[in-house]
Amino acid sequence: MSKQSEQGFTLVEMLTVLSLIGLISGLMLAMIGQFRGLIAIDRSLTEQMILQKTVNHIAELISHAEALPVDTSNERVVQFMIGTINSIRILAVSTHRDSNLGLSEYSVLVDSDTNRSDLVEIQKPRRVGGSIDALAKTVLVQDIHNLSFAFLDTEAINTNRPNWQDNWSMAAKLPAVVKIVITKLDKSGKPKQASAIAYLAR
Repeated sequence: MSKQSEQGFTLVEMLTVLSLIGLISGLMLAMIGQFRGLIAIDRSLTEQMILQKTVNHIAELISHAEALPVDTSNERVVQFMIGTINSIRILAVSTHRDSNLGLSEYSVLVDSDTNRSDLVEIQKPRRVGGSIDALAKTVLVQDIHNLSFAFLDTEAINTNRPNWQDNWSMAAKLPAVVKIVITKLDKSGKPKQASAIAYLAR
């Protein structure tokens, strides 16, 4: 047996191995940090896409609103759309792909019944004769920060400074345009926002 084998590793060899281990560990930590950053970016983009798809869905739903009363509780007032700054109620034709499923009453609002504020869509299918079937409640986005609507009348479209309204209270008339904005806070507290426009001018 050689003298070098009996003595084992030399100090230089030990230091070389430790240096290589340190270098590889540093590279691995850097790669893990990059992966975490990419995962965070991917999560942020996914949340933004969900918000945008949701607001586009609401805009499409509103654009299908029919000029039919949703509130006739007061015989003197026939309301075609009930809109506030943070909720909306309309009648629209339900669709699935290329098929019409019939007339439904829709409400889009923030539900704060739980510990969080969820954006929900409530659908009440309408039967012929005005009766209402059982409602269906769908959570569109969980734990949102804010939902807002703004309404624009037909006469205001061609003006230089359109006057957006926070609510829609005109009887027997639909607005020409409805703007929808959804805001959600990410884990760091930064707001994420998505918006869309629904055109109702026939």
